This record gives sequence, C-alpha cells and structure tokens, in this order.
Amino acid sequence: MKLHSATQRDPLEGVVNRTNILLVLVAFVVIFIVARPIWQWALPTFVAALFPAFACTALLLLPGLALLRILWDAPLTLDERLPLALSLSCVVPPLLLLAGAQVGLRWSGPLAWIALAVCALIAFWPRQKKAAQPANESLPSLLALLLITVASLAVRLYTTRDLVMGEFGDSVHHTIIAQLLVDNGGLFRSWQPYAQITTLSYHYGFHSMVAWFAWLSGMPVRLALLTVGQVQSALAAPLLYLLTLRLSGSRPAALWAALFVGLISAMPGYYATWGRYTQLGGQTALISVCVAWMALLDGATDPVPTWSSLARLGILAGISTAGMTVTHYRVAVFAACFLFIYTICLLIARVRTWRGFLWLSGIGLASGGLSVLLIVPWLLRMREGKIIQIGNHYMTQNIGLEGANSIPDAIVTMVTPWPVIALAVTAIGLMIWRRQWRVLTLPLWAMLLGLVANPYLLGLGGAGAITNFAVIAACYLLLAPLFGVTLAQLGAWAERLPWGHYLAPGVGVALAAWGLTWQPTNFDRINEIFWPADLAAMNWISNNTAPDARLFVNSFPAYAGTLYAGSDGGWMLTFFAGRSTNLPPITYGSEAGTSPDYLLRVNEENEAVQAHPVDSPEAAAALKAAGFSYLYNGPAASPANEYLDPVRIDASPLYAQVYSRDGVTIWRVR
Repeated sequence: MKLHSATQRDPLEGVVNRTNILLVLVAFVVIFIVARPIWQWALPTFVAALFPAFACTALLLLPGLALLRILWDAPLTLDERLPLALSLSCVVPPLLLLAGAQVGLRWSGPLAWIALAVCALIAFWPRQKKAAQPANESLPSLLALLLITVASLAVRLYTTRDLVMGEFGDSVHHTIIAQLLVDNGGLFRSWQPYAQITTLSYHYGFHSMVAWFAWLSGMPVRLALLTVGQVQSALAAPLLYLLTLRLSGSRPAALWAALFVGLISAMPGYYATWGRYTQLGGQTALISVCVAWMALLDGATDPVPTWSSLARLGILAGISTAGMTVTHYRVAVFAACFLFIYTICLLIARVRTWRGFLWLSGIGLASGGLSVLLIVPWLLRMREGKIIQIGNHYMTQNIGLEGANSIPDAIVTMVTPWPVIALAVTAIGLMIWRRQWRVLTLPLWAMLLGLVANPYLLGLGGAGAITNFAVIAACYLLLAPLFGVTLAQLGAWAERLPWGHYLAPGVGVALAAWGLTWQPTNFDRINEIFWPADLAAMNWISNNTAPDARLFVNSFPAYAGTLYAGSDGGWMLTFFAGRSTNLPPITYGSEAGTSPDYLLRVNEENEAVQAHPVDSPEAAAALKAAGFSYLYNGPAASPANEYLDPVRIDASPLYAQVYSRDGVTIWRVR
C-alpha cells in the first residue's frame, strides 16, 4: 500500500538539502546571543529540573512511539515520527484513566513509570527483520525544528516563570480537576473537599496529562499544570511542521510553519493569558487525528490496498480520535470538519466509482465506530452531569445570537494580522496553480468551521455551541501551513539569486531572533487572579482560623447572570487553605451537585449578600445568616469594581481587620 508520504521529492526540497548543519549551528549562536536573558534563566533552571524534564520527555514520546511501532508500518523519517509520537502520546493518558476506572485501577507514580517502561520496551525492542527506512535527508530540517521547538519552549516557560498557578478563571477548575485526578488515582465523581459536586462530565484529557506529569515528577499540581500548558504550547511547532509536511510534501514550508507558531504568531503562546489549556490540549491531539485519518483514507483509495496496514491505521485513527474527543469536545467538532473536507476532496481527486465510495465509507465508519466504542463508558458518564443539556440548550435556543458569540476586534487583529492573511491568500493561489488539493483542504476547513460557528447563515440553529472565539483562537492551525507554503516558494525563487540559498535561512534566523524578543511581551498579566501574596495569606488562614470557618470572597455574576465567578485569589481559598467559601469552581454550573438545587443555593447565597452595600447592617446580617465569619480580599481585581471594598470595610464597625499584607486583607465579621 502506498501511503501519501511527505518525503517524496517536491520542487522546493533543494532549499533544505543545501541548508547544512553549519547554518543551523550559526542560527543557534545568533539566537543564543539575542535571547541572552532567556537562556541565562533557562539553562540553570533546566539543570535544576533534570528529573522533571526527563519525566516530561518520557511522557510525551514513549506512548506515541509505542503506538507507532505497533500500528504504523509505513516508512517514516525521524522528523515525521517524533512529532507524530508527541501528538499520539497526548491521547494515551486519558484513555488509560478511562480504562482504569472500569476495572477499579488506581494510578500512581510507580504505576505510571511501569506503564512508560512497557511503552519503551514496545518502542525500542529490536525487530527480527529491520524494516526499510527512508533516506535520512531530513537531518538538517530535524535540527532546525529542534532548535525552533526548544527556543519556543524556553520563551514560554520564561514568560510564565513567576506565576503561582495558571491565569484566569479557567485555571481554577483546571487545577482542581487535575488535583482530584491525582488524589483519586484516576477518574472521580465527588469534588470533595473542594466543592459539593458529584459528577465529572467535563473533558479531562489535558488534566490527565497534568496528573501523569505530577505522578512522574512529583511536582505540585498547580505548577505541573503551568508546565504542561507551556510545553503543549511549544509543541505546536513540531506538530504544525508535521501537518504542513503531510499536506504539502515540502520541508521548507513545514519549517516556516513551525517558526510561525513557535516564535512569530501570537497564538498559541497567548493561551497562557486565558488559561485556555484544554483547547490547546485538544489541538495538540488533533494533529495525530488528522495525520492518522489522512494516512488511512489515502491507503483505502490505493488500487491494491494492504489489509493489515489498513487495519492497523484504522485502529490508530480510532484511538487518536477517542483520546482527542475526551480532551476537548469542541476540538472534536473541528476534527470532524477537517475529516469531512479531506474526504470530499479525496473523493473528487481519487475515487471514480460507487464501489470506491462505499469502500471508503465503510473504512471510515469502522474506524469511527472503534473510537466511539473506546469512549462509551465516558459517554455514559456525561449523562450524569449537565453538559448534554447545556449543549442541547445552545442548539435549540441560538444563544450565540444574543452576543455570546461575538469576538473583540482586538483579538481578531492580533490573531490574523493583515500580512499573515496576505501570505495565506497567496498560498491558496499557489496551491490552485500547482493543483495541490491537500493544502487546499485548509481554506475549505476554515470556511466550514465558520459556518459551524454561525449556523444561522444557513438558516440553522445552534449558534454559540461552537463559538467564534474558539475558532479564531485555533486559526494558527490553518494559517501556519499557508504561511509556510508562501515563504517556501519565496525562498525557492530567491535561490536564483547569487548566494540566494542563504537568503531563506538568514530571514528565518532574523525572524526567530525578533520572535524571541517579542514573545515575552505576548502575555498579559491582567488575568493573574492568584498572586504570591495570596499563597502567603492561605498559609496564615490554615494556621489561624478554625477548620470549619467560612470566608466570603469576591464574586460577580457571569454568563448572563446564571453563575457566579471569582475576581481574585480568594476563589482558590478552599483549594489552598481547606476552608469553605461562597464560591465553588465555575463547573458547578455544568455538573450535578449534592442536591438538585445546589446551583441555585450558590447563586442565592452570593446574591443575598451582594444585594446590599458591604458596609451595611443588611450585608453583615446576610453574612452571619450564611455562616460566614471572615471576608477575604486579594490583590488582584478582575473586574476592577469588586464587591469587597477595603476602604468601606475598614471604616465600618461591623468588621475587624485581622490580616493585611502585600495587598491581601482579611476581616472578621463582628
């Protein structure tokens, strides 16, 4: 069976062949000099964290390499195999946790290391008959890709080095879910002691990666989450390299795509500002889904398909799809849209009979059926929470038409600056000219995603189920390959000039150097709700208040007033200090509580207090009636107009200040 191989010769391949290792080393020296503050921090930090770095590398490579050893028998160059293994590794932990939950298996650090050891044996056990490997023409590209990835990871870790935990409200429930996975040795239902919630239907794949990393490294979950988030952000470079290579067959285009997402584009680096790590985790797994399905469908359209290879690829596609689905539900829709477009293009390009159409459909249904079968236990668990009901509400009520589906202009400008759009449009023209239909699936994919996010354009309901914000945040998946195609063509044209074969590497080094100076500014600390001062205050609370003490923290109505969210570090008080508050994680709106009216009780408790000024007797009476004995105000304020006003509280005889340090103030209710 002939699979579509990115290693086949293309008109631009000469650019890579003449980019020798010496040029890569020169690039390394230049980048090292330009980014000196980053390396001065990164190198000693790496040395001090050798064991966590080893654990992270093992987690990200060994499961994927094992799957490839068993299920992918076509030749792969190293610059294809390693990125594909990285993406596949991210689908394994959530599926292992799901399988473990069915048999009562409790995961732990030692058991996780044993699982990785088994993966290593599978991946590296000597073959009785060594398979033919493609010529290793990819070494310069692999070295350049490694340099881009390491630089991307270094700048992301450097940028977030001072954070106590992830930014924004999403990081609150992400941290708690990951901690509960660690504490329970796998999937759980009860959110105690952090909230009175009794189901878990939230996608949990990213949290599984965090839990596994915490088990393997011993790192605290709050820091493990930050680390895994930045690592997966940096992995966009090798993964978009792989996707571009499989679609275009051009290593120069793939390298430009990697450079784009690693050091030039605002996304996905800016995800750290939002704490939007679950979508990032889903998009990390998405690449293996796309590549596995492309290989499967291409193989199925061969005149004489190899049954064993098709079976293996079908299993690989099913496994990757299942793991990606439980990692992020919306990204699963992204994947379905990609596969739909790719299949349509493949049918037009290569299938000429009804028999071929039915055969391709059967292969797809079989692999898709396997993915559903693998996650049936999770689908049953989803019925316990409110995720399905919420999704149905979006589908029937067109919530997105009421403003929830809008995107700030600043975000659109940041994600899709006009020079990048111009390069992408140029790439589309080039691909039409060359008749390279695989790359043309990208703009068609973008169009379909736009319609899925705005179904009212077709007269359909469901606006807001897939948000425009989620689509625009994922645009780097579409723009990077198109950016790469155009830059690769420009590099090929430049080769006609004297010394022209040095021009593309020189421009690449210049862009990388610029990116390393710019990327640290691609991060907004306005969403940092939990500060080091909060952590110190949590320790004080643990040591100086009764275990059953309740603290009232800042909250505000969110999601059109249906839920309450936190605006400062008090939101994590239960997690860090073990004390009850008025504010559970935001997932109390999508999960079932210990009582049917749990959501209403939380909302009413917050509303009863905030219906009155904080320094009024009515507010103090409502606080006492609900059992609150303290107020907590942190240094962060997002939004700025918080309910707990220190000036008014200090001036009121209803409260007595008991703690004030570095912006954190705690009062006792008299």
